[in-house]
Amino acid sequence: MNAGELDNLINVLSPKSTARSTDGGKIFTYTTTIENLWAKVEPVEGKEIFLQNQRYYDVDMKFTARYTSVINTKQVIACDGNIFEIQGLIDVDYAHTDLLILGRNLE
Repeated sequence: MNAGELDNLINVLSPKSTARSTDGGKIFTYTTTIENLWAKVEPVEGKEIFLQNQRYYDVDMKFTARYTSVINTKQVIACDGNIFEIQGLIDVDYAHTDLLILGRNLE
């Protein structure tokens, strides 16, 4: 991964609280920043399905960043005013150098 490609600052957020909406759905408040990362952000045209160890991910944004072990799928990514649910995390080539984060827009 070329460092010049990591040109977008993304924020990894953890849920702080959960409430119920009037229709019974959950409303999450994400205010605790876990990590700020520089990443390459690539929109996925249409919907793309990724297969990794027999798991399918329905995503519309890919984030590539330097590897970190503090991110998990219970967190979300804030990028350019949008919130993305983390669908999957892939350690590229299992080398602990690059991390591919698969996200689905929540809005």
